Amino acid sequence: MMVFAVLFHYNGVKYVNDSHRYIEYAESLKNGFYIEAHNIWYFGYVIFIYLINIFAGKSQYLIIVMAQYLLCYFALILLYKSVVLLFKNRLSGLLAGFLFIAQIEIISWSSYLLCESLYISMICFSLWAGISWFQGKRSWRMLLLMLFLFLFTFISKPTGIALLVGIGALLVREFWRRLNNRWIKAICLAASLISLLLLVNLMLSTFTLMRDYQSGEIIFAINTVPYQPSFKYLIVEVPQHLNILSDHYPPLVRLVHFIASNFNYWIKISSIKVFYFILHIRPYWSLWHNLYSLILLLPLYLFCIKALFNKLLPVEVRLFSITYIVIHTLTVGMTTVDWDGRFLMPVLPVIFILSSYQIIVQLQGRCSWLNYQ
Repeated sequence: MMVFAVLFHYNGVKYVNDSHRYIEYAESLKNGFYIEAHNIWYFGYVIFIYLINIFAGKSQYLIIVMAQYLLCYFALILLYKSVVLLFKNRLSGLLAGFLFIAQIEIISWSSYLLCESLYISMICFSLWAGISWFQGKRSWRMLLLMLFLFLFTFISKPTGIALLVGIGALLVREFWRRLNNRWIKAICLAASLISLLLLVNLMLSTFTLMRDYQSGEIIFAINTVPYQPSFKYLIVEVPQHLNILSDHYPPLVRLVHFIASNFNYWIKISSIKVFYFILHIRPYWSLWHNLYSLILLLPLYLFCIKALFNKLLPVEVRLFSITYIVIHTLTVGMTTVDWDGRFLMPVLPVIFILSSYQIIVQLQGRCSWLNYQ
């Protein structure tokens, strides 16, 4: 609690560039429901603000931020409980909680009027609900709660699709194991893929992917701010003649065609985006900031990878984790990297769960006294 209080005291309430999108949408809902083409993918956060406005009477930024801090605190508790429930190991749970706090930016985003804090918290809530169900804590109440959390998380941020696909991968695997008829298996698989592609196409229709590729920007809209020497690492030279379909074609078709027709350029710009996304560094950040990110995250990535190859972990855990992390990473690689590194934060709870398990397993193998929890 002390860490949360200190960060709240230090950061206060942050109203930033995108804040107005969510706040204005939430205030407009007082006149009735309507869909804003792009902001609908953040509707969970809009509803969150809308509900607070109902009780507060108007937009109370301080109350929104305090609610975000409170949810983040509960997310930390549920992350600990999730790890203990999954691995039956309190040390792993404590380590996961410590890592959550050590990556101080996770909690700090609670001060910002942005969807990240709520989304990170909802990811932790969803992981807890899913793990509880997986471990046999099943009832109608838990089922309804779990479905609500999954849906609300999905509509809180576009990358919520990573959670949806991760859960979908588990369901497809389960149906594949249970069904004996090959035709039914094929139909179910085809229906799942078609549904996913239609959803992705719908989501892409509100993004400006072709404009982003034509700009050569690694960081979104970096060409719109005063130039700094460090920006040379964040802009890729664009080939003179990119092969791009007209906007009469479906967005997903345009994206696939662009990748196939401009593969060398696409792989270059996407790889650089993934590089900055995964390492969580920026040329314009301080040396100490970048070093802290590398020192904290690189070992965790190593332990996470080892955990994914650890056959003692249930297949379901590994399948969901791989799918979730890969989809999140691909989403950023194919779209854009943010200025401040917040896009990585929702991925970290899964990294913390896996790495904390692997670290404690290896320590217990070397230090027998750690086996007595």
